[in-house]
Amino acid sequence: MRRKYRERVFNLWAVDTPIPGAPGSPRAVVVRGTPHGREPFTPYAPKDAMARMVIDGKEQWVRLGESDWPPLAQMTDGLIYYAPTSTTVEADPAVYRDAAYVAELRRRAAILDAMSGTTDLSEQL
Repeated sequence: MRRKYRERVFNLWAVDTPIPGAPGSPRAVVVRGTPHGREPFTPYAPKDAMARMVIDGKEQWVRLGESDWPPLAQMTDGLIYYAPTSTTVEADPAVYRDAAYVAELRRRAAILDAMSGTTDLSEQL
């Protein structure tokens, strides 16, 4: 891609399954400007994503459905698949023995939860 599009910056969406027909490793495929770009983004969308919407005059968090996502090319220039891998790293349990540090993590998690409409972070601590 760098040779073909020398002056362009690409935004690639990382996917967790191989991309059919994509050559090489890592496997990547450009979707913008191709028929693939008109396909729905839904299969690649974050699961359980939410957005703030005004319903009956009140702002509410609403889970995004299939019809809420635009076509692939409106979300990304391409898709990339690195290979099966773990995307998480567990912290050393000793880190959580510091009560002040854990309190700060919980404070920050509450802020992120309020911004994203989830409770995932604060429940994990």
